[in-house]
Amino acid sequence: AREDAVGRIYFIDHATNRKTFNDPRLDPNLNRPAVAASRPVALNSIAQRWVGLSTKRSSMQFIPGLYKSYLNVSVSHGEQIERDLGRTNPTSPYFDKNGDGKGLQQLKNVLCAWALHDPEIGYVQGMNFIVGYLLQQTRNEEQTFWLFVRLLQSEYYGVRGMFVDGLPKLWSMCYQVQRGMQRLCPKLAAHFARLKLTGTAWLPQWTMSLFTKYFTPPQLDEFFTLLFDKGWVIVLKMVLSILLCVQDKLLAMVTFGDALLFL
Repeated sequence: AREDAVGRIYFIDHATNRKTFNDPRLDPNLNRPAVAASRPVALNSIAQRWVGLSTKRSSMQFIPGLYKSYLNVSVSHGEQIERDLGRTNPTSPYFDKNGDGKGLQQLKNVLCAWALHDPEIGYVQGMNFIVGYLLQQTRNEEQTFWLFVRLLQSEYYGVRGMFVDGLPKLWSMCYQVQRGMQRLCPKLAAHFARLKLTGTAWLPQWTMSLFTKYFTPPQLDEFFTLLFDKGWVIVLKMVLSILLCVQDKLLAMVTFGDALLFL
């Protein structure tokens, strides 16, 4: 059911902008834009699309030579990054330890470069999954680095707020998800309240990896295209989409532990 979540984003798009949810036009299978098509997209094509969208939405420019200046510079997060390399998409041939090691080296390079680029937060677990996914799609270290920088440092995307001290984006997301559930799936909101299942217990594992631990292309391709186009609001809509898709299963769970494990 989670695979339907991206499609449900369009349903939420309609629902959250209407006064009533009884309109038959709110069918999640209607009015999907072309991006939802299942036709495969070439890696270079989708990467260029992300670059184009993020250039349009963000004033942050790619600085020639900056990424290369970070390479081969030691970072304080080096040991943690090394430990997390093998945990990043281990089933992907691109990061196969028994392969030529090119993918893992590129992943390390980008993560170390980011830690140098933004020393205030440096490297945080979860970043490896995001960078790993972007790298698999672009097959280009420098392009991946700048897309990641835009996601985190551009105000339009604001992903950095998930990693800074105090986790301000996480706390605001918990509030927004709660309000969204009360409006879109009130029975599930009440069920979570009975189980004392708060957003802080399960949201971080979804949002701090931008769902890259739980979905694969083409769902992720579609989600990131929407994210680069529409900004942070798509993350909130994705969370609510998933909950709508799996709410019947969650409503059948009677313990905090079972629901948390499922999420």
